Amino acid sequence: MNVTTIAGITIHKADNPTLFYPLTQGIKQFAGVNGKHASLPFRRNTMALKKTLIIALACGIIAGILCWFYLNSLEEKYQQATKPVPVVVSKGYIPRGTLLKDKLVQIVKTPKEFVQPGALTSISDLVDEKGNPIYATTLPILSNEQITKTKLIGMYEERGLTVAIPEGKTAIAIPVDELSTFGGLIRPGNRVNILCTFDYEDKNKSASITLTLLQNIEVISVGKKIIGSSDKSDDGRKAELPAVIQQEKEPTVMTLALTPQESSLLTFASQKGTITLVLRSIGDEKIEEVSSIGLDDILPGLKGKNFVPYSSKSKTAPFIQEMQKLFKPDN
Repeated sequence: MNVTTIAGITIHKADNPTLFYPLTQGIKQFAGVNGKHASLPFRRNTMALKKTLIIALACGIIAGILCWFYLNSLEEKYQQATKPVPVVVSKGYIPRGTLLKDKLVQIVKTPKEFVQPGALTSISDLVDEKGNPIYATTLPILSNEQITKTKLIGMYEERGLTVAIPEGKTAIAIPVDELSTFGGLIRPGNRVNILCTFDYEDKNKSASITLTLLQNIEVISVGKKIIGSSDKSDDGRKAELPAVIQQEKEPTVMTLALTPQESSLLTFASQKGTITLVLRSIGDEKIEEVSSIGLDDILPGLKGKNFVPYSSKSKTAPFIQEMQKLFKPDN
């Protein structure tokens, strides 16, 4: 058996050289002339393959590094988003126009991603250096709701009544005295009914009638005291508040929140009659049907009706009976 070396490859020839010839010729053509050196295309292909492998390996390493950085940034971002931060929330329901004192709120740890824009993060943000409240609510705040500046008005910001007027309402001022303000005890935020008494001519005779003009009307200021303001601190001493929200000793003007139509009605009524305010109890928002009242309703005998007192024990019955005799028309 003969041995032949082609391009560094040792080949054992078979006994039949004709079978071995195609193989040896193919190797020679691939390896180069006489089989001593590899051909140039072969070497080029080998180098290109090595470069491709190196580039692919480098790209894989770079992609792995970038992926690691990306995942690491996501983890850091998630940790920052879920990190608990202090937020000021309400302890209970806070109505609109309430002076926001520290006893109405509390600090709660909340994930950073759930903190509302403009939310207060410290109770000290609600008071000045002397401990006096500096904010009032312009909108109702629900229980456990985050306290945001979008629902507050600064006590020391002279913005007038505009921020105290509810949406869709207008502010109208009416003259008042000590009697109509219940001795100065009526406060902004209270609700009232408005009665009006008119004098008119009935068959060439003077007559009067009282009717309930408006019900459940909100008072937004009394004198210069605006809804949500306070003239005293928690220890009972007079707080140092700007003049725009100081309480007058004898208020002469009361401001009510009315719709444009109600404002027109009240303006006309105040020009033609006498206005009386009736204070409503807190939480009472019921609107009732109230009939107008005239002298005939108080003294039915004026129209020939038989007067029946509401109760025999009524202390007012004798008085009404005497008034009925006095005003009873001659037969």
